[in-house]
Amino acid sequence: MRPHLYPYVSRRIAAQWPLSVIIVGGGLAGACLANGLLNKSDGQIHVTVFERDEAGSERRGYQIRLGAHALIGFKACLTEEQYENLLPCFGKSGGVVSSAPCISSPSDLKKPLQENNCIQFGKKYVRYEVLQGNGAGQSSIRVYFSDETHHDCDVLISAEGSGSRINRQIGLNNIITEATPGHGGYLGKCHLPWSVLQTLPRQLLEKGTIYTGNSKAMVFAAVYLPEALSSAKVDHTDILKPKNYDEDEASLFHGMAWATGPEAAELPRVKDKKGLMKKKKKKLTEAGFHPDFHKLVDAVDDEAIMTTPWRYARNDTPVDWRRQVLSKSESKSDSGIANPRV
Repeated sequence: MRPHLYPYVSRRIAAQWPLSVIIVGGGLAGACLANGLLNKSDGQIHVTVFERDEAGSERRGYQIRLGAHALIGFKACLTEEQYENLLPCFGKSGGVVSSAPCISSPSDLKKPLQENNCIQFGKKYVRYEVLQGNGAGQSSIRVYFSDETHHDCDVLISAEGSGSRINRQIGLNNIITEATPGHGGYLGKCHLPWSVLQTLPRQLLEKGTIYTGNSKAMVFAAVYLPEALSSAKVDHTDILKPKNYDEDEASLFHGMAWATGPEAAELPRVKDKKGLMKKKKKKLTEAGFHPDFHKLVDAVDDEAIMTTPWRYARNDTPVDWRRQVLSKSESKSDSGIANPRV
């Protein structure tokens, strides 16, 4: 727990009144943390997750890689049973199993939250406001949503991802959106029918991931196969579909970027993304890529193609960024800037 939260937590516990926590964002990070607070707080913390997507939405993160640190986080937050149930959802890469590290169904983390009425869907975050109390340390946070509702809490946590509005409002503002003239790209993720699997480059099936690039273009692809089919001993040239092949679990992730236009800002307005990608195949050839890479473009349906700005967090954010932000005179008048409850 962050040190600046200790006074608020201790006062709540002393008063035998649950600490109220709101988490904005129900993705892997938000759902994992919420499960941890639910499982480990012994009733001392009341947590609610607000997720902008509707319940059952298939929209998922596209650029998340899960490894050893993710497992440590899951083990710390989940019950032993939840953790054991989650492990089979991880694809393993290298050695015995060839598959990209991922979780096949992030909804598994949301299920316990739904069962405990700890998550609300269709709630798009707008802003927060600090409500001052009658005494020192008695303030609270009011969170506003696009449906004109609001909810109050003691602590607000942002798990919104790279497009975080809270990151900007609190004054941290350390997420950079990089836009380079002429540079663009797309991301695609889809279920992987057996018939499509047979068309993909053999190297992808053997290694689990492919990355290659030069000054003109870059291609990345990762395939996730159910545990039973991920063994390196499986012969993927077998034209007979195995009985245990689950097309709902098997998935393909494909990313492509180029440096010769059209650029990222133009792509959201393109209606025929699939047509654009097929046209881009010429650029793959011009860039010297093997024709098999074209099959990756063909595998992803038009509705599964999306574009997103290239965002990343600064790696030089100081630990005492709140103190530094508050040292600026223009920040002192806004109680929401660097607020310790957020």
